Amino acid sequence: MTSLVKVIARYPEVAETAAVVVAKQVEAVVVSSLANGEKAAEFAMEVSGFVKGEKFRSELSSAVGEPFNTESEDEFVGRAKEAMRTLLKKKFI
Repeated sequence: MTSLVKVIARYPEVAETAAVVVAKQVEAVVVSSLANGEKAAEFAMEVSGFVKGEKFRSELSSAVGEPFNTESEDEFVGRAKEAMRTLLKKKFI
């Protein structure tokens, strides 16, 4: 199996889509928490830029590792999402 970084490098549209989804989710959470929507949008763009960066992708790939032999694709994606949440919380919260 291939690493997460290699998959993202092979399919850059996946990374872009994931970054946009993360940015929109972060913006929705921040907007509901803050009165200033402009600051929330700026924060969401900062998170999006961070997620698109090579450093984050490398950290995420290291945290997730290779898929386990007994792991389904859905389980692997779920584990990757949890690792992403953990890394984002560590960076921004």
